Amino acid sequence: MDLSVDWPRAHGAVLGRAKIKSEIDDFIVDEQLGFTADGEGEHLLLQVEKVAMTTLDLLAALAQRCQVAPQDIGYAGMKDRWGRTRQWISLHLPGRDAPDDLDGETWRVLQRHRHGRKLPRGCHRANRFQIRLRACDIEETALRERLDRIARDGVPNYFGEQRFGWQRNNLVAAQAALGRWQRQTSRRLSRREAMLLSALRSAWFNSVLAARVADASWDRCLAGDVLMLDGRQSFFRPKEIDAEILRRLSELDVHPTGPLPGRGKVVVDEDVLALESACLTDDSAAIAVVARLVEHDRRALRMRVRDLHLQRLDEDWCLHFELGRGSYATTVLREIATVIEDRHDADEGGES
Repeated sequence: MDLSVDWPRAHGAVLGRAKIKSEIDDFIVDEQLGFTADGEGEHLLLQVEKVAMTTLDLLAALAQRCQVAPQDIGYAGMKDRWGRTRQWISLHLPGRDAPDDLDGETWRVLQRHRHGRKLPRGCHRANRFQIRLRACDIEETALRERLDRIARDGVPNYFGEQRFGWQRNNLVAAQAALGRWQRQTSRRLSRREAMLLSALRSAWFNSVLAARVADASWDRCLAGDVLMLDGRQSFFRPKEIDAEILRRLSELDVHPTGPLPGRGKVVVDEDVLALESACLTDDSAAIAVVARLVEHDRRALRMRVRDLHLQRLDEDWCLHFELGRGSYATTVLREIATVIEDRHDADEGGES
């Protein structure tokens, strides 16, 4: 497997350089659930704001504070350690309430509601971002033109570098675990193993996406492609690429997809399957091992960037935008600038 991260860009060379995450409030994430709390039930639904803290550390702190077992805590997604992030968490508290004061040194509770169900992973609708670009050397006209193009056409939906760990160590560890996974009879994995497996599949997806960016087919429907509805996990294979499909593609209502390899039927036709397999030939043995543990899935090749606008902050720029769940803000930034991060969140893989 190629461990580089020099994936091709869709909108041309970067326009310049910028720094992010120099200060806590340079990187703000606000998780959007897309539904309201039931108002009653056995679970307590909390909106929590944290700073300089991982999601897993926050969950552990709340579990201890509320005397709740780890398996009785639900959360929609991981959020970056470095920055100010707001996310929703559920605690199973049948017949009792949490302490009135749940705030800690690095977190505070913004809302609390009763709810009937535990929050499952990926149940949120989107994440809203506010990112300050410091020491940005990009000329304003060029920057606005690039942002207009991104808002109109979207960007390749690469998994961000933080998915793979600091210096890609999650991928190195995943490759080392393949022999053990091949020998084990159970499909149950520890949380650490599940993260490594996810990193491996994400790298394979990025390889296929990179090939389709290189041949300019990342935002087009090839004959035999599978399309995914924007903002949803539902996908389908069109009978033909007619005017209606082309319209929906141009409006970013549907997107072509790439593989998250695993067991089960692959829904693309032979031509597209051959394209994807050619990108992953060197990894066929590893994919066979992974297929014992997880089902095949699809992910959109294109990411829609909603409500994108630019704000001037003193000598800096601030970007505001919204992404669907599972997409990465850093993937948007790489289509604009060479980004220098003063802080890294690679261990947890935030922005999901």
